[in-house]
Amino acid sequence: MELTMNNNFPTKNKLLLAVTFVVAFSLSGCITEKVTSGTKLGNKAPEIISNGIDGKTLKLSDSKGKMVLLEFWCATSPDCRKNHNELKRQFNSKKNSDFKKGDGLTIFSVGLDGDKSIWADAIQQDELSWKNHVNDFKGWNSDAVIKYEVNTLPKYYLIDGDGIVIHKNILAKDLDKILNSYLD
Repeated sequence: MELTMNNNFPTKNKLLLAVTFVVAFSLSGCITEKVTSGTKLGNKAPEIISNGIDGKTLKLSDSKGKMVLLEFWCATSPDCRKNHNELKRQFNSKKNSDFKKGDGLTIFSVGLDGDKSIWADAIQQDELSWKNHVNDFKGWNSDAVIKYEVNTLPKYYLIDGDGIVIHKNILAKDLDKILNSYLD
């Protein structure tokens, strides 16, 4: 594309017009939308960094590339414990599935228990076989609880392989239907 200007234009105006044209042309179609971190649908899931059951640091972002069911729970909550049967069923049936934006399903469980032995015993008793179990033992004051605005338990978020929140406030009874809707 050639830019021609009338020679009667003052040089200063020609330069301003040329710069404006170059900036406008270079930006057109090249503007990328910044993804905001947060818990709203379409937001980048806030990072969670906490200690696993063995004391090693685990990060939510380490699950990138997989469909992630983020679970907030407490060992002393009967509702949380009852829902583990459905979570186990979904994990075992979909951990190797191809999703539209995720290679397999993983679960990232955030415990709100203040006592490590109660939390660890519940993981063993409920036979929770996924590897990502974290707890900072701060309960409702946990950074993860605050970031994800958790005010009831259990609480579930679905995060795609790109780390984007795609579903939240999931009921365990609806989990199969929701996960199936994202299968490739």
